[in-house]
Amino acid sequence: MHLMPAPRIIPGLVCLVLGGTLLGNNPTLEWNASTGGVVYSSPAVATDGTVYVGSNDNKLHAFNPDGTTKWTFTAGNWIDSTPAIGADGTVYVGSWDNKVYALNPSDGSKLWDFNTSSSVIAGPAVGSDGRIYVGSKDYFFYALDSSGAKLWEYFAGQPISSSAAIGRDGTVYFGDENGTFHAVNPDGTEKWTYLVDDVADTNKSILSSPSLDLSGNVYFGSGNGYCYSIADNETNASLNWKLQTGDRVDASPVLGLSNEAFFVSRDGYLRSIDTITGIANWETLIGDVFYSSPAVDSSGRVYVVAYTGGGSNHLFAFDSNGTKAWDTNGTNPPFTIGGLVDSSLALDSNGTLYFGSYDNKLYAVGVGTGVADSDWPQFRRDTTRTGAWPSLNVTTDAFPTASGSSTGAGQYNQGATVTLQATPEIGYAFANWSSGGSVLSSANPFEFNASSDLSVTANFTLQSYAFTISANSGGTVPTGLSQSYSHGSVVPISATPSTGYAFSSWSGAGITDLNAKDTNVTITGIQSAVASFVPINYVLNATAGSGGFVNSASGTYPYDTNVSIVATPDPGYAFASWTQSGNGISSPSSASTNVHIDGNQSVQANFSPLSYDLNLTAVAGGTVSNTPAGTSHSFGSQVTLVATPDSGFYFTGWTGPGLADANASTTTLTISGDHSVQAGFAQIPFGSFVLQLTANPGNSASGLSGGGAYPANQVVQISATPIAGYVFQNWTGGNV
Repeated sequence: MHLMPAPRIIPGLVCLVLGGTLLGNNPTLEWNASTGGVVYSSPAVATDGTVYVGSNDNKLHAFNPDGTTKWTFTAGNWIDSTPAIGADGTVYVGSWDNKVYALNPSDGSKLWDFNTSSSVIAGPAVGSDGRIYVGSKDYFFYALDSSGAKLWEYFAGQPISSSAAIGRDGTVYFGDENGTFHAVNPDGTEKWTYLVDDVADTNKSILSSPSLDLSGNVYFGSGNGYCYSIADNETNASLNWKLQTGDRVDASPVLGLSNEAFFVSRDGYLRSIDTITGIANWETLIGDVFYSSPAVDSSGRVYVVAYTGGGSNHLFAFDSNGTKAWDTNGTNPPFTIGGLVDSSLALDSNGTLYFGSYDNKLYAVGVGTGVADSDWPQFRRDTTRTGAWPSLNVTTDAFPTASGSSTGAGQYNQGATVTLQATPEIGYAFANWSSGGSVLSSANPFEFNASSDLSVTANFTLQSYAFTISANSGGTVPTGLSQSYSHGSVVPISATPSTGYAFSSWSGAGITDLNAKDTNVTITGIQSAVASFVPINYVLNATAGSGGFVNSASGTYPYDTNVSIVATPDPGYAFASWTQSGNGISSPSSASTNVHIDGNQSVQANFSPLSYDLNLTAVAGGTVSNTPAGTSHSFGSQVTLVATPDSGFYFTGWTGPGLADANASTTTLTISGDHSVQAGFAQIPFGSFVLQLTANPGNSASGLSGGGAYPANQVVQISATPIAGYVFQNWTGGNV
């Protein structure tokens, strides 16, 4: 049995125990499988238990979970690159033949290859978006899509053997062989670079793959003998701490459970370093380690492989305090590792540890405890070797359906910040986020760190809005409809016009038909509906009976209008009253009054003639009479006057106004006021005859001269003067 040298005691270390005795649970060899060449490549384990590893026989080997061969793929040269397994199971690996391959996991057939200009030793990294990132010895770092097409290339300026790691925000980290550590944005632009220290008599190349934690710190080793922790500050990197070892640090660091990083270096030591202070918790001498990275299980135990000379290859287990739990080269070793191990350890969730060896074999060792749930517990973080935070699915939906939408769902690396933003549909308000019936947050946007697959529901509530209904003058509406309604409610509304009014229209938003008195309103916000009414127009016909006239009041008027009407009698007439078809006249007995319009109306002004006195007299020699009889007569009426001479007298004419024929003994008088009319008589001289002159028509002459009593055979000059509008025509009668 090969015994370890005496322990190195470091002041302040928590614990250091070294020895050659096998302690704790012993490991068991589950199986080993042979390849045709040295296995530098680190194994990758798929979710179905298939194990993939490259070999210097130019092949990528796929082994079933029991160690039997599933298939092999032959490249053009060695495969030292560690394979990576994509989300769909596709296997990606590089080769010394300058190519990157994508292989079908079911049969190993080539899906595509991508040519670089030099060997590809670094293992590909696979992002949650399916992109493949890999560096080459040709100084370039490449980003490929899932079909193998080049998305971009980044010139590092030096060969790249470091397998990249992908940060939570998509930043890609790797080192080059001249001591520059690169951070590259997802679009291929440089984010920042960090140059490690120059140390005399060392090569400062960075061959290790970086480890990342959720705080944004990056851990890696360098050929200058330092272990580094740097912080990504977005625009630059700053040193958290560095710890110097005694030789190159080419193996990749891993992170334990309690703020500890494990580094192995070529000086033969395994170190537990506090990730906050950069001070070693403990260190133990294990032997020479070239490139193989440790692995940490869920108890905090760390596993590491080392070579102590003389063909002795050890698999060690150390508890979290630095106490050695066991060594496969201790007393009664359970199995022998037949060659050096540069292959980094892969620990699955079932407690099986996988690694390759210079003896051309792949080993599967049962250690009884699965991998730790730390930020970066093994090389490339997990057994799929993607070098990325686990791809987690965040899905969203909305409740109720179609009540809103959200953004932010998708695939995220573990620990990445997820921002969900909910947008309600019109009529809804965001309430909260929930998952599995439990409320997660009422914040919008909602930010959290992805830790597992998560289905999130954006919950929305239906909005209620105040609705008011009212009416302008001229009608009514059902005021009980004024209340709150849920968005989308359809509310029937109606308007009832008052007497004399007609519905005009609605005003307001969301009303189906603005011109229908019975309609609906759809509630989409705070709304109001106002009904408007217009007075009905009615016809007023104002006329006058005989004897007067009315003002021009006839026309069309709105309901409830008061129209002034005035009756004016003609001369000789007096206003009597109004007659109407309705009852709108306020004072029917007044010549000047108002008509209240409450419908179509006809009104008439009535007039009555005035009565005048007739004083009819006669001089001596005759009598007079009138028809109709009496002394009072209406204006405009005609009274027949008759003058009758006594015996021996003759009629000489009438005196007074308004007579149709003042020379005719029977004539008419048109009443136009008070009249005094007298009939004249004269005694007939003895032996004389009476010449009586009349006009036909009776009022056609303004003067007749020559009438009277004359002796027989006397020639009498007679004359007639016509009134305006008449001309004399002739005389009729005897002896003219």
